[in-house]
Amino acid sequence: MPRMARSNRFEVDLRAAEALRQMPPGPALLAGIDKALGHASGLVIAPAARAIVAHRLDGFDAALRTALDRLYVDPGDRDPQCRGKLALISALDELGCGEAELFLRAARYVQMEPVWGSSQDSAPPLRIRAAQALVRLGHHGLYRLLGELLTDLVGEVRGAAAQMLGAIGGERAALLLRLRLVVGDADVDVLADYAAALLACEGAEAVPLVVPLLRHDDRAVVGGIALALGGSRLPEALDPLRALLRQTADRQLCRTLIDAIALQRSEAAAETLLGLLTDSDAEQAMAAVKGLRLYRDRPAIAARVQAEVDSRRDGRLVQAWSQAG
Repeated sequence: MPRMARSNRFEVDLRAAEALRQMPPGPALLAGIDKALGHASGLVIAPAARAIVAHRLDGFDAALRTALDRLYVDPGDRDPQCRGKLALISALDELGCGEAELFLRAARYVQMEPVWGSSQDSAPPLRIRAAQALVRLGHHGLYRLLGELLTDLVGEVRGAAAQMLGAIGGERAALLLRLRLVVGDADVDVLADYAAALLACEGAEAVPLVVPLLRHDDRAVVGGIALALGGSRLPEALDPLRALLRQTADRQLCRTLIDAIALQRSEAAAETLLGLLTDSDAEQAMAAVKGLRLYRDRPAIAARVQAEVDSRRDGRLVQAWSQAG
């Protein structure tokens, strides 16, 4: 078949597959899904898998598994960017598939593809999604797998593994996260993921391990750790944030610390922000007002903010507070 004809045929098949989600239930829908799942390209298979989930159709497990196996063969040509495999793994998980081995395979899968004269792994989202399926299953090898993913070459995967461990909780998850946090990470965003996950696992016990990172040389690390501490909403995390705010002259870091304090959502945090609104310069007062938006649903705090904003007679503060939802 000439190249142009093949291209046109592919476009027709792709449009037909993408239309499956909008089709009404019936024989035509089932036939269309069968046809798309049998296609050579993962780009056509992916919308068929999503249509199965959207319509909550039963009876396609075997076809989904067969399509998945096929896309592991010549994957660069058949399934660029792992789009088909990702959609198939997601569908199998959402439909309650209990076959751990197919998720384990995907969770360890790497697919290198050419990018600007080099190569890049296109499978990180697939590894993450497959690991999430294994969390659902409570697989016996889950901690071993997540430990492996904590050392993945891609920061996105390491961060996602940390988040999963934080959600699972327990001593084994905490031990993995403690080790990973102590070892450190060149990716500052991922380092904050480790801290947030450990705080979720251990609560106040994790604070002494996390707080020293507020003295890191990299401001981005400090900011990420501050937000992790604030987001933990642990009372023990507030004093270290307030102490650093008093000590630093870095204006950008000050704004981040104010945001972190606001995330605490506590009366003590609100008092800190109200104090900044009363006694700080215009820039910190503005950051405090924006943080206090999170407390708009607490009438007593909102009334105090309104009174202080009015007393400062700064139109920017009035506008910032009025924009609070």
